[in-house]
Order: sequence, then structure tokens, then C-alpha cells
Amino acid sequence: MASFIGRTMMLMLLILFLTITCDARTYVRITNDLGGGLDLTVHCKSGDDDIGVKVLRPQEWFEFSFKPAWIISTDFYCSFQWPGSLKWLDVYYEARDLNVCSKCWWSIKSTGDGPCRLNWKNNKYDYCLPWNKD
Repeated sequence: MASFIGRTMMLMLLILFLTITCDARTYVRITNDLGGGLDLTVHCKSGDDDIGVKVLRPQEWFEFSFKPAWIISTDFYCSFQWPGSLKWLDVYYEARDLNVCSKCWWSIKSTGDGPCRLNWKNNKYDYCLPWNKD
């Protein structure tokens, strides 16, 4: 009888865990911090989802969310365009981001270290990456 109760409790805990984790969403936010009054044109997609083209005015942001896949890797990349520039970035790369950010907020600037992601520990955009190569 005790083993039946123990197994039942384990099964209930497993169902609770799966319910919580299956519903977990990841949020990606892109902010136009180019400066100089420049608009930023952003186009984000994954292997099977196209978020579409967004034009962000200075200091404007947009956000999208998704549920990371269990079996195949979930990756989202975006193109960023402003006068004289066209850049690419993996805004969510599962191997890099899965256990690091459930809210991946990016600041896009025309100068400096490239795009920077918010570090939630110190509330600064100090996790900067180089742009993807063409």
C-alpha cells in the first residue's frame, strides 16, 4: 500500500512538473537604441516561424514569445537594417540561451560592442555579442 501511495505521489509530481514546464514561454524583446533619430527595421524568424517585419522608431521596442521545442532545437534570428547597415543576430540560440534567459531583451545600437542583451543580475545591457557574419 505504501509503495502505491509513493508511486501515485511521484506521478502527480511529474504531471505537475510537466504542466509547469510545458507552458513555459520565452520572450524576446528588441529595442531601438540606435540614436540619431534613426528608425530600425527588424525581421525575425526561426526555421518554421516568421515573426514579420517591424519598423521601430527611436527607443521603441517590440516583443514576441514562443515555447521552446522539446525534440528539436529552437533558434530565432533577426535581420536589423538602418541607413547604411544590414546586420544579423541570433536573438535566441537554444544551446546558448535555454537556461540563461526566459526574457531575452536586446538593445540594438549602431556603435559599440554590437547588440547587447540585458543581464538580469545587474539590470544592465552588458552581455554583448558580435553581429553574425554574412
